[in-house]
Amino acid sequence: MQGRPKIGWEKPPLGVRYKLTKDLPNGNRMVRHDECIVPNMFIIPSIREPGTAPKRKERGTELPWAVPVEK
Repeated sequence: MQGRPKIGWEKPPLGVRYKLTKDLPNGNRMVRHDECIVPNMFIIPSIREPGTAPKRKERGTELPWAVPVEK
């Protein structure tokens, strides 16, 4: 992907969310949200999305869960 995306931050009740907006060479616009739910969960949209077909409100495809370890 070429060009620079616009990135913004939001503060929902449970953590932090970023919003990335990018105009694609084929005329489509990609809007991506990634959310961190405090203290240890991340909702990540598909990293394999080519942006060739319009989509709206797709669900996240990854849900990593980080467990703190005390030493």
